[in-house]
Amino acid sequence: MDEWLCAVSCITSRRVYLQRTAVAGVPYSLDGHPKGQVSDSEAQSAGRRLATLEQKWLRTQAQQENISGQ
Repeated sequence: MDEWLCAVSCITSRRVYLQRTAVAGVPYSLDGHPKGQVSDSEAQSAGRRLATLEQKWLRTQAQQENISGQ
């Protein structure tokens, strides 16, 4: 069970996954067919997580630029 939770966590925390679920509506499966439903609250949650990841990425980029510029 721990391996399953780890795998799900890895997938659902990726930028592409969050970008796709940040919009409410019907998502598509890997085979291109409609699958499930993304609710407004799920989309908002994904949007918040995505914004947090983006901010972290920007801070990391700025730190790397500061290090390489010294």
